[in-house]
Amino acid sequence: MVYEELNEIKEAYSKVKEAQGRFGVLTKPRLTDFGILQNLLCLFCLSMQVFGRLTAWQRKQYLFVVLWYYSPKTFFGGTMRHGLRNALSMLLQCSSTSLSHDCRDIYFYYCTYTSFRDGVDKAIEGVNGIIKQ
Repeated sequence: MVYEELNEIKEAYSKVKEAQGRFGVLTKPRLTDFGILQNLLCLFCLSMQVFGRLTAWQRKQYLFVVLWYYSPKTFFGGTMRHGLRNALSMLLQCSSTSLSHDCRDIYFYYCTYTSFRDGVDKAIEGVNGIIKQ
C-alpha cells in the first residue's frame, strides 16, 4: 500500500517537474529591452492605423502585445517583469493601478472578443515581421 502510494507520488512529482520546465520555456520573455517599448508602440500604431492618442480598447490591445513579448506569465497570474509596469505607465501616461486592472482583463478579452483578438494578432504579426528581419 505505501509502496504504491510512493510510486504514485513519484510519478506525479515527475509530471509536475516536467510541466514546470515546459511552462518556463513557453513563458520565457521574447524581448527584454524596455528601451524599445516606444518603438513597439509605434509599430502597434502603424499596424492598427492609430493616429493620435490610443483609446482604452487600443491601450489594452497594446498592453496585451507588450505582455506577450515581455512577460507572458502575467496572463496566468504571474507577476509582471520588474520595471515593466513603471515603464508602461510612463509611456502610456496612465497610472500603474490602471495597468494592473487592465492586466486582469486582457486575457479574457483576447479569448472572448474576436475584434480584440484580431487586433492583437494583427499587431503581433506586424511586430514579428520586423523582429525577424
